[in-house]
Amino acid sequence: LVQADQTLVESVTVSNVLIYFFVEGSGLSLIGMNAGGIAYGSFDNLRIRHAKNGISLSADSTSFVNSNIFHGGAISGGIGEAGLRAEGPGACNDNKFYGMVIEPPET
Repeated sequence: LVQADQTLVESVTVSNVLIYFFVEGSGLSLIGMNAGGIAYGSFDNLRIRHAKNGISLSADSTSFVNSNIFHGGAISGGIGEAGLRAEGPGACNDNKFYGMVIEPPET
């Protein structure tokens, strides 16, 4: 969980992490709330298995989750609802995914 509550979280780096068995929630959540924001994060070689949602990006109307980069890795193996979920009403844009396998429960 990376949560920005009335603050800016910038340039977080996460590398070579296995996230396993979050079947009631998201493997990784980036949440902007109360005029907070998350930007310019770098997430490299994440492996998320067996989760309700692989990655969740969420921002309330006063916040944002923008311009984060995901390199490599995979979201698979028993994903319950969605491999990737981005929801507002705040901005969740310009997040980039390069070379990441996202294997949802159904296509």
